[in-house]
Amino acid sequence: MKGQGTFAVVSLMIGAVVDEGQMAWGGQRQQQPPPLSAALNVSSSLYNSNVSRSDLPGVGVGSAGGQPLAFDGGKSELEAIKVSYAMSATFAVGVLQIFLGMVRLGFLTTFLSDPLISGFTTGAAVHVMSSQLHSIFGIPVGQYSGAFKLIYGYRDFFGNLDQINYVTLTASVSAMLVLVLIRDGINNNKKHFPCMRVPIPIELLVIIGAALLSYYLHLHEAFNVEVIGHIPRGLPSVDLTVLRFLPNVMGKSLAICLTAFALSFAIAKILADKHDYVVDPNQELFAHGMTNIVGSLCSSYCSSASLSRSVVQEEVGAKTQIASLISAVLILFVLLVIGPLFKPLPNCILAAIIVVSLKKLFLQFSELRRLWKVSKLDFTVWIVVFLSTVLFDVDLGLLIGLIYNLVPILLRTQRPYVCTMGHIRGTEVYADVRVHREAQEIAGIKIFRFEAPLYFGNVDHFRRSLAAETGLDPKELKIVHKVIKETDLSLHHEQVCLGSTQGVTKSCCDDHKNLRDLRTPSPSSGIYAIVIDGSTFQYIDSVTARVLREVIKEYEAVGIGVFLGECKPAVRAMLEKSGFYVHVERRNVCATIHHAVVLAQQTALSSSLEVDCCMHSRHLPVGVQSVLPAEDGASSSFVRLNLVSTEDEHHSH
Repeated sequence: MKGQGTFAVVSLMIGAVVDEGQMAWGGQRQQQPPPLSAALNVSSSLYNSNVSRSDLPGVGVGSAGGQPLAFDGGKSELEAIKVSYAMSATFAVGVLQIFLGMVRLGFLTTFLSDPLISGFTTGAAVHVMSSQLHSIFGIPVGQYSGAFKLIYGYRDFFGNLDQINYVTLTASVSAMLVLVLIRDGINNNKKHFPCMRVPIPIELLVIIGAALLSYYLHLHEAFNVEVIGHIPRGLPSVDLTVLRFLPNVMGKSLAICLTAFALSFAIAKILADKHDYVVDPNQELFAHGMTNIVGSLCSSYCSSASLSRSVVQEEVGAKTQIASLISAVLILFVLLVIGPLFKPLPNCILAAIIVVSLKKLFLQFSELRRLWKVSKLDFTVWIVVFLSTVLFDVDLGLLIGLIYNLVPILLRTQRPYVCTMGHIRGTEVYADVRVHREAQEIAGIKIFRFEAPLYFGNVDHFRRSLAAETGLDPKELKIVHKVIKETDLSLHHEQVCLGSTQGVTKSCCDDHKNLRDLRTPSPSSGIYAIVIDGSTFQYIDSVTARVLREVIKEYEAVGIGVFLGECKPAVRAMLEKSGFYVHVERRNVCATIHHAVVLAQQTALSSSLEVDCCMHSRHLPVGVQSVLPAEDGASSSFVRLNLVSTEDEHHSH
């Protein structure tokens, strides 16, 4: 139940394509002998659905570099060029929308966040309002395209302030006052809702009144007020030649395609949530695409949802597209019957209606206060998108906004939050020890959590974070193990030397004196296992699988087992396909974190018992503890078993 219409932002973007197209056409015309010597200024504001014609010498259509260009030639030829560019862009938008719908890419709209859309539409509203100033004040302003075109436009505007048409300005201000008073004082006033079934069609009344006054007061002839002029009666015929500029507009049409659909889908979703029905984005893409393709062949403009019309239809109780069909019949009646009656309508009245309609878009500035309190990042997204749209034009503004909006997402996945997790007594729950005070770390085990999907872009940071958070760097531990091994050999040599030498002076073994202080317990401070929480890994790639294998092998080389807990099926499938289990035992990939913890404890206990009972090693790591579930199977009960070396037992006796 969307009111279909030419939304101001989409109209502005189509108008930018037309501006660039007509300037390119003008450059080609200037290279040929001009058939006429008079310069012609034609406003390309197609988003107003009318063409402004004023034969003002010396004022032409500007270029992106700020130098106005003057077009020579007949009006009909220039208008045909402009219509061709507009229809080519509309057809291209339709093709792209159907393609996106067929390949099920409707989800792309989720990347257009609310702050991005709000900042972008507000910046586009600045462009729309600026484009109407010359009609409101009756001041000649050159048409520009590209970056900084607003700066060039305002330069011309303020430079020509002495040419204000006060009759035009008076009509504009009067129309805006009437529109604001009726809209805000009656139509949008909740006090009048019970007694008003239908809002007052103030825009239509203003247009009719202004056309009558202009006709009887001869505003165009007597006061040089610009008017719409001739409006052809009837419907345009199907014409394939309007698509001749299709290859030239495909690039810019992508931005229009995404913007038009994002705005339309946002309005549809608002109404769908309000009335409890579901909107399929791919179906919407296909519908918009078909509308634009068929419509472009009949000189119909690029379609987009109209927020104001949608809200009005919803307020008066419209439930189906029958309401839109009735509106279309009325518009058809205007085109076929009464269209020529609007010939004397001043352009400034249409400009006043457009500027007043932008009020809601400018009220989006109030969002900044809320965004500043809620999220500084969203606040900066709004500001960046708004400024880039105002300064660099709407298409570049949207592109810059998308990039700026996606960069923080990428940074969050590359530098995510990491933590060590602890066990909550009496449960099988493990939580961040920095957030939950009741969570206690398990002796001998480090449980590591990486709050992001794991992929090739952040796997190196994962590796560094694992070492930093657990305090166990496998490279450093390997060096420490090597030093301890060398120390043990030296100490053994000292014992042999002292035991076999008689009458040796104290200085005989001074080389061994400092080695006694190197006798330490396990270099990993009693940590015998690391459990990696895999619940945040939605997927992994082949690079990640290889790095996980390397990490496990590096820690195993220094006597620390690594276990993966709560891995998703997609992660397990990739581990299988990448050959991960050729190098790592399947038991190291566990169903839950608790399962991984219990398995790590059982593995450490069995290894310690085997060493103690079978090998009788004197250098078993001191203080290794294992916590096993109680024999009755209760997860909250644990049996603590302290293993000490043979040497400590001897001293205890």
